[in-house]
Amino acid sequence: MFIANGELYIGTEDDPYRGDAKISLFGHYDDRAIVFDETITAGNKVLSVVGNAHLYGRGPAVGLTRLLSPVDIDATTITLDETDIADWNVGDEVYLGPTSFNYQSGEYFVISAIDAGTVTLNAAAEHYHYGATESTAAKYNDIVDIRGEVVNLTRNIKIYGDSSMPSEDWGG
Repeated sequence: MFIANGELYIGTEDDPYRGDAKISLFGHYDDRAIVFDETITAGNKVLSVVGNAHLYGRGPAVGLTRLLSPVDIDATTITLDETDIADWNVGDEVYLGPTSFNYQSGEYFVISAIDAGTVTLNAAAEHYHYGATESTAAKYNDIVDIRGEVVNLTRNIKIYGDSSMPSEDWGG
């Protein structure tokens, strides 16, 4: 999909889209890449915006927060700041980012219950995720907070890439 001189609108800032919108990008690993000019090669599953894309929809007010306590292997609950997750809901999909040297230790879950700042997950954690009640930035030059990130992925406007080639780690 190439938005050159035009515009793509889904909702507006004053009136966000309330339904569900899905943009699917299809292609095969061996398909030819799209070349826009001599300097821009975009691959073969791409939403390229040279004009304007305005996507206004539903999503949590705070989409990313930090773990307030460690998550051990086999844990099914996580502790988060209650004010950060005030509009998170049962059924929302969340991602726990890796907190180790293994970049593949991030995990996806669905929220099955929320009680104040305690969130119950639909499955047990397969990896350890570091958490603490206070930011660790003061220990690391006032820059780095190493507590695990938790991202609420639930949105009503979604852009998907073709995932028909998962064995080759290719797709959206």
